[in-house]
Amino acid sequence: MRVAPPTVRRGGRAPHVVAPAVIALALVALSACSSSTGSGSPDSIGFGRYEASTSIDTEITGGWSEATLVKVPAITDEVVVKEGVLLDGQYWAMDAEIDASGDLIFSIARVRFGAVCEQWAKEQGRGDVGCLNDYAVDTTLTAWVPARDALKVSVVSVSDQARRYDISEEAMVQLLAGDTSGSPRDFDFAPFPYVVTVLNGTVLTADQVWVP
Repeated sequence: MRVAPPTVRRGGRAPHVVAPAVIALALVALSACSSSTGSGSPDSIGFGRYEASTSIDTEITGGWSEATLVKVPAITDEVVVKEGVLLDGQYWAMDAEIDASGDLIFSIARVRFGAVCEQWAKEQGRGDVGCLNDYAVDTTLTAWVPARDALKVSVVSVSDQARRYDISEEAMVQLLAGDTSGSPRDFDFAPFPYVVTVLNGTVLTADQVWVP
C-alpha cells in the first residue's frame, strides 16, 4: 500500500466519508462518561463499550468475525506533525475514504469527552454548546493519514451498538464504496468515526465508534 506524508489542515471541516446515504437513526440513551486529565488516559467513555450480543448472526462470511468491546479514551492525542509525519499516538478519525489511487486514508483530529470536554469548552468560551452529546472534535489541526498494510479494523452496526465486527481491509474498502453484500445479515453500516492508533506515519488499528 502506498504510504504518503499526511496532508495537514488548519481549521475547517474535512470531507465526508465515501459511504451509502445517511441512514435514519433511532438514538438510544448513552451511558455516563468518566473523566480524564491527560492524553492517552485509560479512562474511557460510554460510546462503543458494549459486550458482544448473544444473538449475533453466526453465518459470518470471509473477512468478518465477532469483535470485542472498544474502549474510547476521554481525550485523544494532540495532532502533531513533524517533518511531514504524524507522531505516533491514539487519535480520532472523523472520516475514512478511498483516495484516487484506491488507498484507504483517515482524516485525523482530536476528540474530548465528558468532564475533559466541558473544561476545554469553558476555556474556549464555547459554553453549553461546546460539548453537544457530551463530546467535541477539535479540528484546529487535522491530517490525512494512510492505512498501513495488514490494517486491523472493526466496525459497529448503526442499528445495534452491541453488534461489532472485526473486518478485513478489503471488506472495509467494500463498505466505503457502498457495497454491503459481504456483511452479516444483522449489520447496517454508517459513517461513524474511529479511534485509531498511528505508528510510523500510518494507521495501524481503527475501531469504529457509535456516536449520536
